[in-house]
Amino acid sequence: MKWIEDRKAVAIAERRLVLTRRKYREDTRWLQASIRQHRSAIIVTSGLVGGTMAAALPLRAWLRTGIAMLSMGMAIARTPLGPLALGAFFARNAGADKPPTQND
Repeated sequence: MKWIEDRKAVAIAERRLVLTRRKYREDTRWLQASIRQHRSAIIVTSGLVGGTMAAALPLRAWLRTGIAMLSMGMAIARTPLGPLALGAFFARNAGADKPPTQND
């Protein structure tokens, strides 16, 4: 009888997950529409901000930032959970280049 209770618990959790996803999509619909509407302006503005940052900060600051990020990545990769986290990241973002469908 334990497996019946487990299946019921899984079904309840799946329903809660579907409802939470639906609520998330409804709550963020305005943000997605705004980003879609102003996509060109966002791209140009981010390019200008990035160029300003690159020109304003000295090369030594960029080198230190790169070294810090590389050392953090290496430290994470050395841990036992590093490959697991990396695999989960790639699995989650594997379909990121596909356009969203109506059911997503």
